[in-house]
Amino acid sequence: MDGAAVLKRAVELAHPSPPVPATTTSADSTAAASQGEFDHAFVAICHPEATKSRDALAALGWRILEVAEPVGAHEIQGKFLKSHILKSGCCGARELLKL
Repeated sequence: MDGAAVLKRAVELAHPSPPVPATTTSADSTAAASQGEFDHAFVAICHPEATKSRDALAALGWRILEVAEPVGAHEIQGKFLKSHILKSGCCGARELLKL
């Protein structure tokens, strides 16, 4: 949680969100972007079984996006990766979510 909090705060300090006027046109958005101001969102991509940290991340202002593995081990065609993906890194095929 510390890393997520520090990362979010660092981005907010380096790139404050531009003020949102009552009425905004596409020309206003282009002008804001050309001044180096960026709007941003903080998204935590979580596997459906990863529930331990969700409430804390949400409390820090992160949006939680639940996503299953993008590719199941049974779908992998390459023999080497198929035989090694389940023991790869800290979380097997779920490592692919970090890409």
